[in-house]
Amino acid sequence: MSKTKIAFGLIILVLVAACGIDNTMYNARNYFKSAQDRPLNNMGRPTAQAVDEYTKAIKKCGMILSDGGKGPRAHDALFLMARALYYKGNSAFQAKDAFESLINGYPNSSHVPEAHIYLAKVMRDINQPAESERILEQFVRNPKFIKHHPQALLVLADFEIRDKDYHRAQFWLERIILDYPNTKEFKEASFLFGKNYYMQKDYQRSLEEFEKINRTRKIEKSLKLEAQYYIALNEFSLGRIPQAQKTVKSLIRNEIRPDKLAAARVLYARCLLASGEHDAGLAEIDAVTKTYLRTEQSADAFYHLGEYYYYQKGDITNAVSNLNRVRTEFSNSILSPIATQKATALNQLLPKANLNSETNLQQFLDHHYLRAEYFIKPLALPDSAFSSYQTVIDERLKLASLRDTLLLEISYLQASMDSLAIQIDSLSTEPDPEQIDKIDVPVDTEPAPELIPNEDSEPEADVSDEPKPEEPQDEIEPQEGKEPDSVDKPQESDPDKPDQKEEAPTPPDTHDSRAQQMQAWQDQINAKNTRMEALTSLIAKFDSEIIPFCYFAQISILHNDIKDTSRRDVLFATMQQSYPRSKYTIAASMVMQDKTPELIDPDYNAARLDFDRILGYWPDQPDSLVTALQTYTESPYSDLQLRAQYRLGWHYSFEAPDSLKARMHLKEVLDNAQSGEYGTVTRRFFDGVKFLLRDPAPAPTPYADSLSTTELPEPEDPFLLFPALPDSLNLFTDPGFDFSIPALWDSLAIEDSLAIDDSLMVEREPESPREEENKTIQPEEQSTPEPQPAIKEEEILSE
Repeated sequence: MSKTKIAFGLIILVLVAACGIDNTMYNARNYFKSAQDRPLNNMGRPTAQAVDEYTKAIKKCGMILSDGGKGPRAHDALFLMARALYYKGNSAFQAKDAFESLINGYPNSSHVPEAHIYLAKVMRDINQPAESERILEQFVRNPKFIKHHPQALLVLADFEIRDKDYHRAQFWLERIILDYPNTKEFKEASFLFGKNYYMQKDYQRSLEEFEKINRTRKIEKSLKLEAQYYIALNEFSLGRIPQAQKTVKSLIRNEIRPDKLAAARVLYARCLLASGEHDAGLAEIDAVTKTYLRTEQSADAFYHLGEYYYYQKGDITNAVSNLNRVRTEFSNSILSPIATQKATALNQLLPKANLNSETNLQQFLDHHYLRAEYFIKPLALPDSAFSSYQTVIDERLKLASLRDTLLLEISYLQASMDSLAIQIDSLSTEPDPEQIDKIDVPVDTEPAPELIPNEDSEPEADVSDEPKPEEPQDEIEPQEGKEPDSVDKPQESDPDKPDQKEEAPTPPDTHDSRAQQMQAWQDQINAKNTRMEALTSLIAKFDSEIIPFCYFAQISILHNDIKDTSRRDVLFATMQQSYPRSKYTIAASMVMQDKTPELIDPDYNAARLDFDRILGYWPDQPDSLVTALQTYTESPYSDLQLRAQYRLGWHYSFEAPDSLKARMHLKEVLDNAQSGEYGTVTRRFFDGVKFLLRDPAPAPTPYADSLSTTELPEPEDPFLLFPALPDSLNLFTDPGFDFSIPALWDSLAIEDSLAIDDSLMVEREPESPREEENKTIQPEEQSTPEPQPAIKEEEILSE
């Protein structure tokens, strides 16, 4: 075989191999393009068919790269594989490795600039937004990639819009519009520039930008149609309903893309509903939801239908139902989270059963406060939020009216009881009829005046024990409608006893029935008094806390949302007059100055400063220190109470030893569940029963444990005994306290038998038998002197 034939054969083999590579690359590109053309599913992800085609494209590219990536088409295959991995949606880290391999392995490839941009997108997908922006910002500063700068700037602007940083997005878009007017990215940047204004709710400027695009000749038709949609959307947002309806009708006639046409029809339905053509608008929404089922546009239709039912019809039930359909229709819709928030808010607006401020005040307040928050956001109804707080304020008037009613009822019952008590007293003092004949009654004796019933009391039956002369006993009939306990039933006349009418004895149960009635009324009065005390407590809470807070919230709404300065100033003047020292009044003044409000109680601040001033009395004025601290043991502020108890306990333990008083104050500290470091330090010298540091034995080791005989080395720094504590806790900082070790421990060696454990005392000779006897007496016995016999008057006189 000649050399010519061999060379010709090699050439044929190379061409065949090249054709095979080209054919594989061709198939890979076809698979990739087919997957790209498929629409995303309702979750915003590629469909199963698209994922399968991306996978086939990746395999084809892998075949080309199987020779180690040294072929002429290796960089093309690697770039296509990296993009397929990126768009597949579940292989972000593999896509990152592929793009980095292309950038590092093929630095001269024409795909390197786009690989940087794709790499930035991948880094954002794997939750590294800072690294993503760093890659793009370095890219737009590199003059080597100047032709691709507009594309990178457009991606940067898109990132900022997604992060809702519209001002920074506007900066990147303006760079494209001003610096790269002849690029293909210029048109898209102009469109995003107008859309960016719409996202900021600057509808007028957005409208102007889209009208510019619509007038530009070089803009392709598809982009002009999208600009026309935003023109109609801005007109609708500005309240120009007829113009918006006219613009969107023209758009519907020209639009052929299904998703864009569906969005235009939703906007047309909104225009119909806003213009009062409710039936036509509802029919259009129904057609969209049925024609474009499970799409983002049908989800938008359900959202706006829910808004229509609430804002225009006041139908909360239907509104909630349609708003909940948004998430189920297309969960990836940008309106899905907003719809969920509004549905939750509207559920809170439904009437609540058994909502009563008297029986459950906190439930009543939580309901109305939450309503107000939902009215502000997401429902954007600040006036309704203002009314919710006003409802809470008005509840105080209802409670006060109820309390006044109870007071009147108690007064009426008390008057009835007084009247009945008079009747009972008159019956109990009437003489026995059997003794009347034995008493010599003078002729001129006047008859006893008849008992006149109290007009304020409840009507009673004839309460006198004797029947009236003109009405025979046998003709008296019991009155209907009277309870047996409140009516005196007369006895029937007996013809065999003619003198029975003269005696007329009191029925045996008359007195008991009146006593029972008195007790029943007293029980009612006690119940009403208990209820009135509870109402008084609730009203006091309204006056001290609830109403000032509601005023503060209303001022915030008027200042930030309604922008009504006149009403705000009037309400603030009311707060200053009624609650001048309230922390909410101070916070409201900060809101009006556009400052961040802080709920600071001025009375607490004043008390805290005064407490710190009192601590300065030591060591020059110890009596003033103790007197002033005693006032804070009953302070309404728990932290100041704790500090006062601790400081007094320390004072009576070491500065002016008095074990009984020290124990009283230190036990208050230890019994406090929130004693914190104060309790920790207290337990180092008082365990709740005895003082741990008191040991008056001769020559004590200063830092020895009083519960053992082990002697510890003396530390050089007395601060090691107690840790440093804030402000008044660290009393070692007192300039008047003697820190010399002997002086310190001499002051701690207090010879007070009320606080010193007998086992720790050093025995000494008593001065007298009486003193020896007193040593065995317990503290409790010493504190209560024995009763002395009474001194007789004769002994005093004899002396």
